Amino acid sequence: VEKYRNVYAYPFVFFPMFSRVFSLAFGGFGKQDEARISALLGAGTYTIGVFVVLILVLIVMRCSSRLKLDLRTNGYISVLSTLCQLLVIGTYEAFS
Repeated sequence: VEKYRNVYAYPFVFFPMFSRVFSLAFGGFGKQDEARISALLGAGTYTIGVFVVLILVLIVMRCSSRLKLDLRTNGYISVLSTLCQLLVIGTYEAFS
């Protein structure tokens, strides 16, 4: 994204951020790796998780500004990503 300003590289930046936020918000924070790392380091429960999400959000914001993607476009991408994620979860629950 930085070098070529190619919109086709944007999903490789957006999806890691989206998947971390989605799993932290809906998957139970205590079950995630960030909570375990925070416990091992003796930091607060949410410290590492917030730090990771903040770094990923900053990367997405930088790429969005480079590609001139506005908040509306990112909103559409977020809604479609949420629907796809819920579809994957639903099919997993249906077939297991």
